Amino acid sequence: MVCPKCGRTITEEGNYCPGCGHRLSVSLEEEKRERKTIGRSFLWMGIILAAVIAVALIATRVEIASGKISFPSRVEDYIGVPYNYVELELRDAGFSNIETRPLNDLSDPADSLNQAVYKMVVNNRSDYWPGRYYPDVSIVIYYHSVP
Repeated sequence: MVCPKCGRTITEEGNYCPGCGHRLSVSLEEEKRERKTIGRSFLWMGIILAAVIAVALIATRVEIASGKISFPSRVEDYIGVPYNYVELELRDAGFSNIETRPLNDLSDPADSLNQAVYKMVVNNRSDYWPGRYYPDVSIVIYYHSVP
């Protein structure tokens, strides 16, 4: 037997050419079985994909329905930034219970740390954990200032 694709002489035992991998003549019954298997595989992939999408949509709706919001940036990124910018960004994100507290720890108004965030306390915790919070969560911004 000769492979119709590459012309290599082959034995009639196999279903594929050992030279190029071309599929040789297959019985009609075997071809039907293979198509059925492929069809089932696509069906299962479709079912799994639909299930994953459904779970993702449900989880998103639950999160939105809870009314919780996230910080626009990591809390650590706010350290050293002027406190009024941080307060504005948090209010724009939807947080409403924001308190600012000056430390009165500087003597020179020209100090580069003047008005810079020293630390933030979220929900009475200074060890911030990322996540979603209700808009009225307690946020306290401590900042360097001149007395």
